[in-house]
Parts: sequence; C-alpha cells; structure tokens
Amino acid sequence: MSFVSGLLGKLSGGLISDIGGTVKQFVTTDADRLKIQAEVEKVVQDFTLKLNDQIIALESQVTERQKNDMASDSWLSKNVRPLVLIYLVIVTTLLAYLTIFFLGPDKVALLTPWISVLNGLLITAFTFYFGGRTIEKVQQMRNGSNK
Repeated sequence: MSFVSGLLGKLSGGLISDIGGTVKQFVTTDADRLKIQAEVEKVVQDFTLKLNDQIIALESQVTERQKNDMASDSWLSKNVRPLVLIYLVIVTTLLAYLTIFFLGPDKVALLTPWISVLNGLLITAFTFYFGGRTIEKVQQMRNGSNK
C-alpha cells in the first residue's frame, strides 16, 4: 500500500501544482490563491484517504475469501488457485514448444492472440499467487507479528 500512497502523493503533488498554475492566471490576490490552494489540497487529501480505505477493504475481502476457501471441506476450493497456476504454466510451455518445433508460420499466426491472452493470465496468476503472499508477509513483519 505504500507504493500506492507514494504514487498518489506524486500524482497529487503534480495535480496541485498544475491547478495552482491555472489559478494564478485567473485569481489576482495572494489571499485568494492561498485559500484555493488549501481547498484543493484538502480535496486531494480526502480523495487519497478514501482511495486508501477502498484498497484496504479490497485486500481484506480477498484475504477473507481465501480464508473461506481454506475452511471449506471441498478439495477443489482449497486447490483451485494452484491448479489454475499449474494449468497456465503447462499450456504456455506446451504452446511455446509447439510454436518452436512443430507449427509453421501460418499456424503460429493463428495462435498469436491466444499467446497474449495466456501471457496476461499467467502474469496475473503469478502476481496474485506469489506477490500477494509476499506483500502480506512484509506487512506482518512491519506490524511485528510473525504468522
């Protein structure tokens, strides 16, 4: 979440300076400029806080969903994420092998849209499966709890 906060801080700082430049063209007194700048900074800060709250709520919903899956008696619900990851790796490897050794250029051209779809799915699955747990561990270490 610090990445998102840092990004928002950089974006909002640029936004505030851009708005300040625009306001300078139309407002002539320094008191009015300072008042408008303070109001804009407050609006941007409120937006950033609300966005951070939404991100925290989203992360807690994902964590809660994973906890519910692990508490289930169903084997499939406990193993669906690893199975999807394994499936995507196998299909991607198989397509890579086929395009290199067996398929001609005309068949490879037909696979090109599917390769980009699989690439996006594989990146998303790896990021969620490995990156999400890494972020959770880093947050736990920051908070001082070792689970």
